[in-house]
Parts: sequence; C-alpha cells; structure tokens
Amino acid sequence: SLKNFDFAFIKRGDGHWSYSILAYRSHEASNKAKDYMVFILDKSGATKTIKRTKWGSYVRLVAKEEDFVTDLEFDDEEMK
Repeated sequence: SLKNFDFAFIKRGDGHWSYSILAYRSHEASNKAKDYMVFILDKSGATKTIKRTKWGSYVRLVAKEEDFVTDLEFDDEEMK
C-alpha cells in the first residue's frame, strides 16, 4: 500500500503515465468510498486527486529493486 511520499505512475487525462509522488492519502474510517490520494505530477507542483474507485485504473506502483532477481547463481554443472 502507498504511503505519503511514495512514488507511483499516475495516468493523466491524455492517457499518458507520469512518474509522481504521493503527497497525501485520506483515511475515511467511516466511509472508505470517500478515500482519495493526491499526487504531485511535475516540478511546477501540478497535482491530481484520485478517488478510491479509480485507484485500480489510474495508479500503478513502482517496482522496488528487491522485486527483481539481481544475483543469479549457476553451478558449473547447470552451464553444461
């Protein structure tokens, strides 16, 4: 789950994706349907607010380094 200051890709109105930072995430305990996230999209400070119902379509998590296999080890026997 995203926390404030985490990075994500956000779908823009023109269909392109922007690398953005989560500035604020609401937590409406009484009504989760009202939850939303506010992302900062660029250097000028442009923001986009995304309601919970749109998170699946408009927000993509950034893969973390540990999500990738970086150290593959092979036996000499496997290489033959």
